[in-house]
Amino acid sequence: MVAVAAWCACVGCDKSEIPARAGAAEPRAHTASPDVPRDQSPANVVRRLQSLYQQRDYARIAPLIVEDRRDATLQLLEAVDEVIDANAALQMTAKNKYAAVPSETWNLAAMEDNLGPFSKHICIINQRFKGATAVVTLQGGDNIPLVHAAFELVGVEWQYRPERTPFCMLTELRKLARILRDVEESVVRGAPLDSYFDAFLYRVLPQISRVATATDESSLAVAVGNETE
Repeated sequence: MVAVAAWCACVGCDKSEIPARAGAAEPRAHTASPDVPRDQSPANVVRRLQSLYQQRDYARIAPLIVEDRRDATLQLLEAVDEVIDANAALQMTAKNKYAAVPSETWNLAAMEDNLGPFSKHICIINQRFKGATAVVTLQGGDNIPLVHAAFELVGVEWQYRPERTPFCMLTELRKLARILRDVEESVVRGAPLDSYFDAFLYRVLPQISRVATATDESSLAVAVGNETE
């Protein structure tokens, strides 16, 4: 898969150095938690975030994110959606156009498992509590290192707190989606397979790099991973 590490960077996922296998049975470590119903635990909020994002149900995702990070996080997810949709359309068009199906190396689907609690496939490793905060350790797909998602108890509900990443990353993600749509149009118009590969090398991959390295002076909360000790 293309640039998994770049996708991890672009969505702000902080990674643990804990080695683990996908789906490895690690102890579900807990410390004393506040008096909150089990079905409202941080781990279950992760499951809800994942499920709702697969449905793109932003109205129900919103109240599960702390208020000061909510709007920007939703904006990030919408920008990521543009890339996911553009990539899926391109892959389908290329598969139908070329006799030799392009290698998975030229597919950006890996990003779907590099979205922290919003990843397409998740294995929850554990959840740890410290007063009115908690951290859920999870694995997206078969990716290593692991991701730590931070939560805060607001009233009687656990809410997800993403870390901050540059707001300009949204612009770079949308540019990437436009590039993917442009490449798809070229395939429809009859571009040869070599041209398709060249488009990834000289247009798509450089834009992924720009996404991963995007910075600005006024960062907003648009990340979906978290940094924890």
